[in-house]
Amino acid sequence: MFQPSGIGGLRKRTVITDEISSTSTFQEKRINNFVRRIKNFDLYTKTESVAVQKTTLGGVISTVTIIIIIFLVLSAFIRYITVQRRDTLSVDTQVEDRVVIFFNITFPDVKCYDLHVDSVDASGDATIDVLHNIHKSPVDEKNRLVHLDYKHKTKLGTQMPQLKYDPRNDPHSPLYCGSCYDFKDQYCCNSCHDVLEIYKRKGKEPPRKEDIEQCLNDVARDYPGCNMYGTLEVQKVNGNFHFAPGRSFSQERDTYVHHIHEFNPILVGRFNSTHIVHALSFGLRIPPVTYPLDDTIGVIPKIEENDLSPPKTALFKYFIKVVPTTYKPYSIFSRNVYTYQFSYTKHVMPFDISKTVMLPGVFFVFNFEPIRITYTEYTIPFTHFIVELMAVCAGIFVVSSYVDALLELTVKKFSKKQQ
Repeated sequence: MFQPSGIGGLRKRTVITDEISSTSTFQEKRINNFVRRIKNFDLYTKTESVAVQKTTLGGVISTVTIIIIIFLVLSAFIRYITVQRRDTLSVDTQVEDRVVIFFNITFPDVKCYDLHVDSVDASGDATIDVLHNIHKSPVDEKNRLVHLDYKHKTKLGTQMPQLKYDPRNDPHSPLYCGSCYDFKDQYCCNSCHDVLEIYKRKGKEPPRKEDIEQCLNDVARDYPGCNMYGTLEVQKVNGNFHFAPGRSFSQERDTYVHHIHEFNPILVGRFNSTHIVHALSFGLRIPPVTYPLDDTIGVIPKIEENDLSPPKTALFKYFIKVVPTTYKPYSIFSRNVYTYQFSYTKHVMPFDISKTVMLPGVFFVFNFEPIRITYTEYTIPFTHFIVELMAVCAGIFVVSSYVDALLELTVKKFSKKQQ
């Protein structure tokens, strides 16, 4: 009899279940084959724990290995965090019109009113008795500064001066407004008398004259020496700047400008060229560069060895080779610094009026070189640091394993010979 579907029970679908079972078995076989292949590719074979033997010699070598690895890892880390410097040399192709020279020099036996600085270059540009950005301070018998205002010196060579001329800061300008110190916001004091008069009117005791900038010219007459510091702006061509006695002027002759000093040899004793160069730099100072003229002392030598004393003055010449320099700091917040470094040679000629006629003084003759040095600060990349760590650890570990095996073999052979 025919029995309709759905009446009297459900039929079992055994065919589909068998297909699923065979599929899962096939996948397990594939996974097992893949795992077996990976296992065959194992480069680091393992030994059963029962076959492993620990020795005192191996413990000593392991301890030494760990100490060496720690030391080398720390060294690599310190090198990674340390800013390093790379020096490169190239032809100077940058065009720079002006160069700022920072200087600080003391003449222990020259009064401030006799001390002047002139600059002359190969193009014929001459600046006589430079006053802009130049400061003078009297010096006593012990070479101590009388005017104790260091607001300019503390920044000497660390930042560029105000190159734009401001008549309000020029004592020779009619627009100049000098400071009245305690009353500087109320009045203008352009002379020593003005400062003292303001304090007298206000009934307040004035500071000592040595601390009043307007009184320095009057005070300087009572002190033997003078300190001059400040900046000079020159063209980027060969030239010189010098400190020499006498009135100076320029005279053009045959398309060339001659720089002349009027100097009476009879008055040679008024200009003792003994000096101390406290600081001298071309452009801003940067950390990688040393400045060889800093703290240089120029002493007048004797003309003859058997002379009782040296002459009263001499001609000092410093021949300076200036090299343009670029400093690229590592910090992303710092800009590149374009400055200069230099080397020098020195020539001294004592003044002897009976043998030669010359102009005594201190001359700094500079020549610019056509090359440029670039200092670039950098740190080791992090990826290089990781690679170095892996190389150190792996290399020390492998070498120590060879050393351990060699020493273990030596100990075994030595033990057998004793038996």
